Amino acid sequence: MSRIAPLLVSIIPRRGVFLFDSVDIARYYYIMKTLKDILSQFGYITKPQLAELAEHFPATRVVIKWGAMERERICAWEAAERIEEVESRDQDYCRSVFLSCKETNLLKEAFAIAD
Repeated sequence: MSRIAPLLVSIIPRRGVFLFDSVDIARYYYIMKTLKDILSQFGYITKPQLAELAEHFPATRVVIKWGAMERERICAWEAAERIEEVESRDQDYCRSVFLSCKETNLLKEAFAIAD
């Protein structure tokens, strides 16, 4: 195998029917790094990470912890919109966004991470 073959494989986007078949390999690693970072932060999610989750894992359920309102458990794709909506009306502020214990445990199981 030539020296350039691995380089070409990492640059050429792949197409297919599975979740990451339409994503080039460098992007795939970036997405997996985002999930790893969320797990290393004990499930807490930053604003850029929430955007990544909404794009690649929209059905992931996240918990929004408000300043005074009850916590909300909604899908990642609607979390950013909900935070913006509530804060724009000066109704409350977002203290944190995180994965529930169930989702965190499922991710740990998928990545074979022990507690």
